[in-house]
Amino acid sequence: MSGNKGEWSELYAFFKLLSQGRVHAANEKVEKIDTVYYPITKIMREEQQGTVIDYIISEDKVLIEIQSNQIMSVLRKDLEEVANNLLNEISIHNGSFEIEEVAKFANGIKVTKIKAPSRNTTDISLEIQDPYTNFIRPVGFSIKSEVHNLIMIDSSMPQIIANILLYYYEEEIKECTSLIKLIGERDPLGYGDAMMYEYKFKKFLCSCALGMKPGKVWNGLDEANGGYIIVKSDGEILVYHIYNRNFFEQYLIDNTVMERASTSRHDYISLYKENDELFIKLNLQIRFK
Repeated sequence: MSGNKGEWSELYAFFKLLSQGRVHAANEKVEKIDTVYYPITKIMREEQQGTVIDYIISEDKVLIEIQSNQIMSVLRKDLEEVANNLLNEISIHNGSFEIEEVAKFANGIKVTKIKAPSRNTTDISLEIQDPYTNFIRPVGFSIKSEVHNLIMIDSSMPQIIANILLYYYEEEIKECTSLIKLIGERDPLGYGDAMMYEYKFKKFLCSCALGMKPGKVWNGLDEANGGYIIVKSDGEILVYHIYNRNFFEQYLIDNTVMERASTSRHDYISLYKENDELFIKLNLQIRFK
């Protein structure tokens, strides 16, 4: 097992959530809401395509099943200990690295990869109890974000993004909050209401985080239909459930910046012709601070 900090963090989230048996909601400042949490009954993991392993949370154990047949169990306190050790290792490493002790433990409970294979933006699949209806249902969560397909979000989104990208290069402003404030002041689409730009851009960021990818036609549906899991620097795991979408959208806009793409990828800064006119390609790239 070898991976970078982000990839090991996904495995940390898997261990930690199994040991906790619940995940707390976060507000727009990424602070835990003590009174809002989601009980987790199990985590489903597809180590190999077509073979799903269920990690069912019991009182003090996690039961491991394949096709409803229990093959083994592991103590939740052992999962917590490994999660805490993994967090310490993540904090002291850079680049891609291996953690032999953690890998050995993971293999022992049928986890053979740092992150399970996924064909969409769902990084972890949980079965949680809905706090509003008490129903137990499977939902997918993303632990990272992706990007595009603008018109599906809003018919004017291409023009909004184009103007924001232009301001980024003209004014050398990279924070998304500042760029949204600037486009609201200049009002290039003539809305007469600065809040329109903020509202639409939040929807764009949320769509990127939960399902929309570049180079792939988007159907407008969230692939990570549960929401977004945040692994904080101190190891605390919080969640933006779809019920807390407003908090999630504010978190995204407060914590993202524009940046220049690599000149060796996606033809960034290259010149091209259309209808005998010369253009320069300025790629859109947004990342977390």
